[in-house]
Amino acid sequence: MVPIDWATFWRKDTAVGEFVVPGVVPSGRQVAIFSPAKTGKSLFAVDVCAALATGRSVLGHAPRPPCSVLYLDMEMTDDDVRERLESLDYGAGDDLSALAYYSLPALPDLDTREGGEELESLVLAYKPELVVVDTMARVVQGDENDSTTYRDFYRHSGVRLKRAGVALLRLDHAGKDLAKGQRGSSAKADDLDVIFSLGDVEDRLVLKRTHSRVPWVPAEVVLRREKGPLRHVTVTTATPVAIASQPDDATRETAALLDALGVPAGASVRVSETVLRTAGHRCRGVVVQAAVRLRKARQGSGHAPGHTPGHARRDTTGHASDKRASAQADEGEVCPGHSGTQFISEVCPPVSPLRGIQDTTPKPDTGHKGFLDPKNLTPEDDDGGVEGDSPTSSEGGARRAEEHERQRGRLAFEVSP
Repeated sequence: MVPIDWATFWRKDTAVGEFVVPGVVPSGRQVAIFSPAKTGKSLFAVDVCAALATGRSVLGHAPRPPCSVLYLDMEMTDDDVRERLESLDYGAGDDLSALAYYSLPALPDLDTREGGEELESLVLAYKPELVVVDTMARVVQGDENDSTTYRDFYRHSGVRLKRAGVALLRLDHAGKDLAKGQRGSSAKADDLDVIFSLGDVEDRLVLKRTHSRVPWVPAEVVLRREKGPLRHVTVTTATPVAIASQPDDATRETAALLDALGVPAGASVRVSETVLRTAGHRCRGVVVQAAVRLRKARQGSGHAPGHTPGHARRDTTGHASDKRASAQADEGEVCPGHSGTQFISEVCPPVSPLRGIQDTTPKPDTGHKGFLDPKNLTPEDDDGGVEGDSPTSSEGGARRAEEHERQRGRLAFEVSP
């Protein structure tokens, strides 16, 4: 056990405002979605995870490079999984190697030390950006109504994922009274960052945030379930706070400064801070974070710096159903990513891809029942920070900082002794 190294702490990049699943699962955070039986939460999760792993559009957002996902399915058989994937338009020709899917695995309970260690070994093997547990009640040995069960889960499993910066999505059942939240002990909510209830309203699925310690997660996400092929598309979001639509003067000035220095609009907080320091500017971290979110929002909306998004735009990328959604927007229906006068990109920045190289080394049999032949992605070596980079100009600083960001691999799974 070691304390924070403050020099390293301030150099480390921040994931504030970044999502693995746009609008739903923030990077490195732990989220629960609960609903009555047969509402469609597992289908929603399979859609999201397969799209992340193959680089398809996720919830109607622009496609991103594939990232690794670990899915622990305690309910569906292989035949069930195949049926779901085929309905989502996946087949033998699609590369699902980045989706490590375990169907009915013989996994030790995750509220035990053995279960936590097994989960750690899986994360070491596949280096996922997201772990999905479907469903929570089936991965613990303790009584569902006992608070100790979920404290043990966090102590043995949840905290390992947090230390590694790996996001967790827990699927769970609602209690008899939906308004009272998840079934079982109220302690389920203690260690979660965000909790959503999932319900269906007419032809829409609605994710309503019931608890959150992350202020920039939307209060509500409305999804349309399309058919032919089946998929979920974001219709609107309800923003809890004005993140980018009404930036203050300091945020606007810092964003303009980053524009003038030639920093790419998609650059991270750490890259932006590095270039600002190199150019002799001192800005508070929270202001730089807000400026980065504002610039990403402008980039996502397709507007030039200084222009406030106010109308839907046509998305000409993606497959046929993405184009159909764009056409529907022109006919008056809100397109994916747009919520009235606010684009979802303002609260849902682009998903960060898993940086890494393909590892073709054969993996030993883990012994888990139902393993569906996933392959592993191995991260590049970390180059240890930005010290010693002395660009001769602000533009050079931006280029070198961005190059550093591209070369920086994802840190290996670390657990403090």
